[in-house]
Amino acid sequence: MSSFPLPPVRRRRLRALLAIAGAALASTALAASASAAPATGEVVLTLKKGAQSSLLREGVKATPRSGKGETQTVKLTVADLDPATRTVSSGTVLTLGADGKNVKLRDLQLKAGAKSTALSAKQGGKRQVFFRLQGTPLAIGAALSAKGSLTLTGSGAKALRDALGLDGISGGKLGSGSFSAFLSELKPAPKAPEEKPKGPEEPQTEAYPYATECPVPAVEGNPGFGGAPGKVAGIAPSPTFAPGISQEVTGTEIDWGFKDSFRAYVLGSPPPGTLPTLDGAVAHPNGPTMIVPGSYFEFPSGEGTYEPGSSPDHSDDKLVVEGTGTVLFCKSGHGFNIAMKDPTLTIDGADSRITATVGANMNGTWYPYQRADIADLDLTGVTPEVTDGGNTVVWKDIPAKLSADGELALGGIYKENDPLDKVTVKTSLERPLATQCTVAEGNGAPPALTFGLAPLPVLDSPVTGRGGTINWGLRRATRASVAGAPGGSFHLFGGATEGYPGNMGGAEGAPPAGGQGKFFRFPVSSYAYDANEVANPNDDQLIATSEASVGFCNPGGGNYGLVLAKPTLVIDGASSRLIANAYSFSGGSPNPSAAGWMGGRVELVDLDSTGIAAVAGSGTVSWGDVTADNTPIVNGIPVVGGFQTNALALAFLAAGGGTTSGGFDKFAAQIDLPAP
Repeated sequence: MSSFPLPPVRRRRLRALLAIAGAALASTALAASASAAPATGEVVLTLKKGAQSSLLREGVKATPRSGKGETQTVKLTVADLDPATRTVSSGTVLTLGADGKNVKLRDLQLKAGAKSTALSAKQGGKRQVFFRLQGTPLAIGAALSAKGSLTLTGSGAKALRDALGLDGISGGKLGSGSFSAFLSELKPAPKAPEEKPKGPEEPQTEAYPYATECPVPAVEGNPGFGGAPGKVAGIAPSPTFAPGISQEVTGTEIDWGFKDSFRAYVLGSPPPGTLPTLDGAVAHPNGPTMIVPGSYFEFPSGEGTYEPGSSPDHSDDKLVVEGTGTVLFCKSGHGFNIAMKDPTLTIDGADSRITATVGANMNGTWYPYQRADIADLDLTGVTPEVTDGGNTVVWKDIPAKLSADGELALGGIYKENDPLDKVTVKTSLERPLATQCTVAEGNGAPPALTFGLAPLPVLDSPVTGRGGTINWGLRRATRASVAGAPGGSFHLFGGATEGYPGNMGGAEGAPPAGGQGKFFRFPVSSYAYDANEVANPNDDQLIATSEASVGFCNPGGGNYGLVLAKPTLVIDGASSRLIANAYSFSGGSPNPSAAGWMGGRVELVDLDSTGIAAVAGSGTVSWGDVTADNTPIVNGIPVVGGFQTNALALAFLAAGGGTTSGGFDKFAAQIDLPAP
């Protein structure tokens, strides 16, 4: 039987149906409710001065707590658990105080992700993520738990600095944490739904929440703009982000008008309706009113995750941002109000979408809120703008269309694939490696940084595959500085390994004591190789990419760090080069001009491959010495000149090495050819 790829909407529906079926087969399953249920359990946060906790160094005391001095333990009671969204809530107010000032963190929520848990709270009326608990959450039956290291986010540190007036509070390690939550009542697993056409959702008894803002009179029949909403099966899962590469989003703005013609109908068709904005959403008319095409609503946010990909056109970048705010499409005179709130924007290739919480009042009957993937986004040809030293990424005018679930959840006011307004999303980013490296970020302005990438070479008859390694140690002097400084460390993600495990430093001289020829291995996730003229191994071309990353962390030897992630090695004669997601960050001490952080996908270094011919092996092709552990690279592809970018400038300024330093290590690479 032939197989065909399913379109994005059908794939998401299939995943949702499979998830429901899996839940039905479990002996004890989580109740997939639309809201939280009463729960028991405890959240424990242990702040340790020995873990370089900036809160304890600054004399901050937590309430409630036990212990004092070197260790403070905070215990919070679990109040609710929502298994469907993996969210735990605590009704306990956490107070942090010092020197007569205090800040109260209210409505604490823990949202479990794939590899970590975000701890958010309301402070000054605004919700933001203050802490992160590293470690994979565990969901068994009607229970959710996790434990691991506890970190303070950069945005959380800034909020506490501002509230308490303590400039020494910085993001980074705090100690450890754990939580466990259990539903108060176990319920049997729901039965798998019978296959039948979806009909209108049965109205529920939940009170209509917008009787003041948009009163809708009850009338017989349904003469309104749309029909009764149907119940969607669920929402698509969020993409998986790679540790050490992904970056926390510290500020977001989602700009979307939903649909020009619908706004015009609500506001202009007699009797005119209104478009109230609540909970932080802001209306931006493109003229005197929101009826003008090009008008949009702004949904602010402070939470999300971004991961730059390895493609030069950013087509494999990933982003999930949680918007806040509510918009009412209020048309009382025509018997309806459609409410849309808290949009989540996901950029994930063909699965890019907008998810929102939507509800509707149709002729006096309130159909309660449900979470739905309401719009599909088309990123084809949309390249993000990276500015501000890599700290800001903007996708402008992303085409959108109504999804099948959007048609269902909105009562059929428009049909699947109907065009919607284009979407713009603006994000502000934190540095990667934030939870592993305790370098203070500083507040300096980063140097200018160019993100333009040259086109990749076009290969005539390429062989494509995966497997092999890109081998590079960056620079011996930099490795020696990190390895020899107090607290210095290397961090490996995505399969990266050390060529000299545990001994990557060393002075000028032969290994193992010296550092010459030591390297990191980046496994090749994909490649395209063209041998060109068989008799001339010097004209071979290669484009090889790895999903791995290596971080250099040096808090005690210059207060700086750098990250090399997702490198792409291009072997193409005089145009040979390395492209990578490269970041540097510094606290500005001892070099104040280096404060801040910056980075992104850049042209990193140029290579001279003319003297290194491709060598065919048994199922492999290699360039330079591809060695076993504890064997140095002697013959390899040399770097030509210095950095082609300022992306690593902050780290090298902090280390006193300048921005175009030489002394780079040689490259070696190998690919595994497909089986004949």
